Parts: sequence; C-alpha cells; structure tokens
Amino acid sequence: MSKGRAVAVISIYDMTKSMKIEQMQSDFVANASHELRTPLSIISGFIETLQTSAKNDAKARDKFLSIMREQTDYMASLIENLLSLSKIELKQDEKPDEIVDVLEIAEEAADALSQKAAERKIKIRIDFEDNVPEIIADRGQIKQLIQNLTDNAVKYGVSQSDVTIAISKSTNIPNSKSHKTANGEAVAIAINNKGAKISTDNLTRLTERFYRMQEHKNLNIKGTGLGLSIAKQIILRHRGNLTVTSTSYNGTTFTVYLPISQEDKS
Repeated sequence: MSKGRAVAVISIYDMTKSMKIEQMQSDFVANASHELRTPLSIISGFIETLQTSAKNDAKARDKFLSIMREQTDYMASLIENLLSLSKIELKQDEKPDEIVDVLEIAEEAADALSQKAAERKIKIRIDFEDNVPEIIADRGQIKQLIQNLTDNAVKYGVSQSDVTIAISKSTNIPNSKSHKTANGEAVAIAINNKGAKISTDNLTRLTERFYRMQEHKNLNIKGTGLGLSIAKQIILRHRGNLTVTSTSYNGTTFTVYLPISQEDKS
C-alpha cells in the first residue's frame, strides 16, 4: 500500500495476434469482394448489351446467356465455399467427437464423383489396408475434405488415367512447423492423380485463399481457389497434417494424416 504517494499501474497487452486476425479478416473481405466483382461486371455488361445493341440478335443472345450462366455458376460456387469456410472456422475450437469410418467416406466420394470422372475418362480406384481403424472426427468435414481433394484430382488429372485414393494406418502424424498436431497413430489418406508436375513455388502456395495456378487459368479450368483452403482448415481443426509431393513420372499426391484420437502431443 502506498502512503500518500502516487501510484501508476501499467497494463501491457500483446495485441499482435488480434491485429493479425483483424488484418487477415480485412484481406479476406477484400479478396472475396474482388472475386465477386469480376463476374458481376461481366454479367452486368452482357445484360446492357442484350438490352441495346444485341437486343434482336438471336446468335449473340445465346452466346451471351451461356457466358452469363457460367459466371453465375462460378459465383454460386464461390459463395458456397465462402460460407463453408466461415462455418469451419467457427468450429475451430470445438474438438471433434464422432466415430468416423474413413473408407466408407472415400467410397461415398468416389461414387459421387464417378460421373464427372467418366466424362474425362478417368477411373477412381480405392486401395486400402486391412483393419484400418475408425477415427474420432467430424464426419461432415472429413467427407468434404476427401471429396474436395478427389474432385481436384479428377479435375486436374490427365484424361484416360487413374485417380487413386489409398488408405492406410500410420504410426504417427508428421510434424508441422505451423500448427500443433495430435499425438499417436493416424489414418493416412493419399490421393494421387497423373496430372502435370507442380513446381516447388506453386506447392508452397496451394492452400492460400483464392490462389490458382496460372497454368490452370490458361487452360480455362474453372475453380474458386478456396477448395484447398477449406481442406487446410479442416485438417487444422482435427490436428492432422497435409503433405504434397509432385513428380513428372508419378503425378501429384496429397496425403492427409488424421489422428485416430484427439490427444495432444506432450
């Protein structure tokens, strides 16, 4: 206790994390606004043209309506992915507690994408070890994770090739430099396609929000650039890990490691 003396109390708070989160949110809104602005401006321009110079041009009308439909589909996918990302982030602090059969989910994903794969003359194969254990996880998120990665494998794979989903038991989860992983055994899900080799520079940026490889843009392959960001957030919530390898002779393999339990590393 101070007797007649002035006392100053200094409180020090580390605002680094909150400022970083605020900046990330600001960047995310800016990026999302930019991504939505482009298709909206395209649709708006075609509407104006259809109302004026192309009003009585049936050929131009069909062409413009087709492009407008493509842009509308893109916006719908983008909004769906943005909402999905927000829902996943809201659950980041909730520990998953469902019993999940990874093989069952992989089979569901393969069935759901079978028509899309057939259109590209791609066959989805599932390889699995015997007695792969169930895991503690969020079933809906794991289904979304496997389906997103398999969908990408089909989309970017070479026509008339195979996409393979290999499921096995792993003794541990590889350490991550960016987040804490769970302790103990895991289930590994390796999804491979026979697409072109991905450069080292691109590999390091694949899970960035809205990032798309220039090669895919040049080939006019549609995408929102959010699928792998969603996958990353699901893996973070489950305290798993993701590794990616890409070679000219064996294509690209995304391997997801999901803990059997949710015990933290000591």
